[in-house]
Amino acid sequence: MSNQPNPDITAILTAHREGWMVYPAITSMLQAIDHAEHKGLSVEMLVVLDRPDAVTEDFVKNNCPATTRLEYIDKGDPAISRNHAVSQARGKYLSFLDGDDLWCKCWLLSAFNESRKYATQTIWHPEADIGFGNENFLVFRRNMNDPEFNLQFLNIGNCWSAHSFALRDIYQQFPYLFNEVESGFGHEDWQWNCETINSGILHMVVPGTTHFLRRKSQCSQEEKMNRASCLMTPSNLFNRKLTIRN
Repeated sequence: MSNQPNPDITAILTAHREGWMVYPAITSMLQAIDHAEHKGLSVEMLVVLDRPDAVTEDFVKNNCPATTRLEYIDKGDPAISRNHAVSQARGKYLSFLDGDDLWCKCWLLSAFNESRKYATQTIWHPEADIGFGNENFLVFRRNMNDPEFNLQFLNIGNCWSAHSFALRDIYQQFPYLFNEVESGFGHEDWQWNCETINSGILHMVVPGTTHFLRRKSQCSQEEKMNRASCLMTPSNLFNRKLTIRN
């Protein structure tokens, strides 16, 4: 058992079969970690490899620091990858990055600083998402307490990406649900956003932060769900009227 104190943040990379594309993801995570540590925060890096191919595994082993914690699972689902990471993480706060996406350099530090301003349980997301690769887009996200935010938006689509930052306790209390693509249900991050909101947790954006979401031509898990016309796994969010806290 280590006598080292638990870190402020666990930075979590979930990797599958990204191949060389995991390298820039690792690089962006290391830059964010270095930026946060230079301001006095302690950050551990945790990588969950779920059914990785040899190329992805080699890039992870050859480009992550020796202090990186590697976890292997054989599930083939991003929800289970994240849940396993939560079970292994030691940080007070956790933050997720998919194995082919990118963080901005200030993400961890800025999200940590914003989180300290709120006494209530809050989940943080980047202010802007930029898509690149097979599809290009720019989306600005809103705070739940923004006057122009309408909770009904979540009836038709996800209002934030899977890139999030929150207390470890929140992720422990609300595990992601397995994607049952064959049954026509999925979109685990969308469903997770709805369920946390249903329990009174606020979703906010971190000013001045941007995440980069790679859109690939090959069939990703998200693309599989879209091709199967999956519905969001049912949520209790819209079974009662909610009051958004300011």
